[in-house]
Formats: sequence, C-alpha cells, structure tokens
Amino acid sequence: MRPLLPTLAAAIAALALLACEADEAPPVAATPRAAIAATVAPGVAMPASTPDDRLTVAVALSRQEERDEHERALAANPRVVLVEDIEGADLVVSDRPLAGARTVAIATWVAITDQRRDVLDLTLDQVRRVMGGEIDDWSQLGGSPLPLTLIVPIEEQTEISRAFTLFEGVKTMPLDELLSHIAATPGALALVPAEAMRLGVLALTVDGNDPYRDPAADSPLRLERWVRLSDRAAAAGFAASALVGGAARSRFDPVGVIVTGELIPARCTDAALAEIGDFGAMFDGTRDLLLA
Repeated sequence: MRPLLPTLAAAIAALALLACEADEAPPVAATPRAAIAATVAPGVAMPASTPDDRLTVAVALSRQEERDEHERALAANPRVVLVEDIEGADLVVSDRPLAGARTVAIATWVAITDQRRDVLDLTLDQVRRVMGGEIDDWSQLGGSPLPLTLIVPIEEQTEISRAFTLFEGVKTMPLDELLSHIAATPGALALVPAEAMRLGVLALTVDGNDPYRDPAADSPLRLERWVRLSDRAAAAGFAASALVGGAARSRFDPVGVIVTGELIPARCTDAALAEIGDFGAMFDGTRDLLLA
C-alpha cells in the first residue's frame, strides 16, 4: 500500500463499514459536511498531495443544490479531485441505482398520526402522493372523510425533501412541538425518526413494515444513496463521509409490548389451579404470544 493514500475527509471507511457491516458497526455521530471535508482520522499525517496520490471523486446527484453542496466541501480538500467520469472515479456517490455500488440508507423515518385514525396501513406510493400534495383527505386513503394535514419536522426537512417531492407550502415545526401537535390534532400526519415515537401518536404500517415490530433500518421511508468504492479508496483508512454527512442509518429496534386483560377469578378458580399445581395455567392461551 503506498504510504500516502488519498483522503476524502472523515468518510470512506465508514461508508464501507456501513454498507458491508451495518449490523455490527457502531453508530457514527452526525458531523457537518463542511467539517468532515477537512477532517482526517486521528494520528494520520496529511502531507501535501501529489497529482498521482489524490482521490478521484464523482458526485452523481440529480438535485443540483445538493450536488453543489457536496462538491464545495470536497473542493476544499487538496487530496480530492472532482471528476465527471463515473466509470474512472475512485469513489462515486449517486442518488440513483449504480452498477457495482452498495446501497447506504442515510436516513429513515416512520409515518405518525393521531391515535383516532381509522387508517392503519399505507403503501409507499400513497406516502409519496401525500408528500406531493396529491392526497389531502383521509377518505382518499380508505378512511373517514377528514382533511389530511402534512407536517414536516424542521430538523428533517432537508433530508425528507431529498427523499420525497414535497409540495409547496408544506407545514413545518420543531420536532418536539410537532409530536405534541400530532397527538392533539385529528388528521395530522408527519414523518419522524423512529426514535421520536412516543405514547400519544400512532405509527402507521407502510408497505407491511410495522414500526412497532420491525427495526428502523428496514423502513421503506428512507433516503438512500448508492456508493461505489475502488479498492484504492477503501484502503485509505479514513472514517466518515462528506458525501453523506457522517450520518449512520438508524439502529432503532422496537420492543413489542403485549398487555392482557386483568384476571377476573371465577368461583373456585384458585382452588382449581391449586389442585393441578400450576398457577401459570391461566396464561396457557397467551403464553406463546407473550414469549414471541
């Protein structure tokens, strides 16, 4: 391995680890992209680059604003050369499927509403149509007629807008305020990180994914990027990526809770259980479910 390998600012090794070993790798703390672009792994010297040890990077993002943001961060790093040639680049990041690339989930969300809804299941297409303003009443989703109000957390607005097309005029508010608002407002709907779920709101199933049962990393409500690394780039040994903001996909894993009704002892129940010597027999009808 050549002693001076190119650097992409706190990013390439984490991408490889995140893509290949998402279950084992510890979460990576989010770091501003601009800061990441100028950061190297601790203890790694960063001598002046030479033309033949710099890393070639192609940013294939369709949203021009996002592409410009990443390219500005990368351009500040003398070890990086921005190129248009996707095929010849050491590192390519795309927001569309890319041959030979790995999928990386940058952010995942759950759809929440108030607990009085008579709609419990949505498809990903329905969520996209809600985000785009095509659906504005719960009756269009098979529920009772009621205006549907879409609200997006301010903290998540940028990433959500990169994953979905948001209609103009969508309401925004801080996440803490939003959760209380959703719980108290019939018909409101929002996308929030799985970690933000709490009592008082209802998380909807989307394409069969149940936020109360399935890990957040499996959510279909996600922002994805396709990352392709050459062997040379993967060997650089640096830790996070300016191209994904250093954010690791959510590792939130729900814990299911089952609550059974209170026991109402019938006449002679205690005596009958004492006779068979098994007071746990009262749970025979639900034991397997509870264990699951």
